[in-house]
Amino acid sequence: MYVAVVLKLRTALQAQSFEAFARDRWLPSLDTRPTRIGQLSSARLLRRHRAVESEPIDTDNEFLLISEWDGPAAFLDLPRSRDEALGKAFEAFDVKVTPVGRFETVAELAGEAV
Repeated sequence: MYVAVVLKLRTALQAQSFEAFARDRWLPSLDTRPTRIGQLSSARLLRRHRAVESEPIDTDNEFLLISEWDGPAAFLDLPRSRDEALGKAFEAFDVKVTPVGRFETVAELAGEAV
């Protein structure tokens, strides 16, 4: 099962710092160890960009986090870091977390390795 959440920061400038933090420190620290309620097996962070000029200008401060989770749906919205200090650093960004929903794969296009 995949769990999707939108992460929104206050400004695009703050989003640039968050992007580096998430890529270099927070995502690698997510707890992927099995627990009695499930296991996080992957997470992907996508940054939103305006598709057309008519979209609101503040979309550059939005991210979509897609996590692969094998436990009950009720137990995961935002994955947790193994490092408490990094969890607090994430909270310091004052990210607004909005759950989108839970999804399952119904079809997949596998690309060739480059």
